[in-house]
Amino acid sequence: EEEEEEEGEEEPGEPAVALYDHAENAQGGIKLVGFTKGTSVRILREREDGWSKVIVQGREGWAPSSYLKKVPAQPKVKPAPKAARSSEAPEAAAVDAKAASAAFQATLEDMIKCAREIVKR
Repeated sequence: EEEEEEEGEEEPGEPAVALYDHAENAQGGIKLVGFTKGTSVRILREREDGWSKVIVQGREGWAPSSYLKKVPAQPKVKPAPKAARSSEAPEAAAVDAKAASAAFQATLEDMIKCAREIVKR
């Protein structure tokens, strides 16, 4: 019986970074979330009036859109297939090691050849 790996839940919203400090506050029942310059933020929704609903370190609230800069999402790195991670396919690792060794040897030989030509001059 093969065990399936659970994938982590993707964080909601678009990734962004805070360009300026912003104080936490509540104005008229609306929560303004606080953060410092450089803090990672997730933008849940942007309004046309210049405010964005965000999540900052698990806290949800509003912040000025002009205080935030969207950043590209980092691609998720998937783990190598189980066979490649384990000793189930040692011949594949041996082939890779032989190819790397041969490439290194050829490069080393080229370097020695170049060095000899330089010394001859």
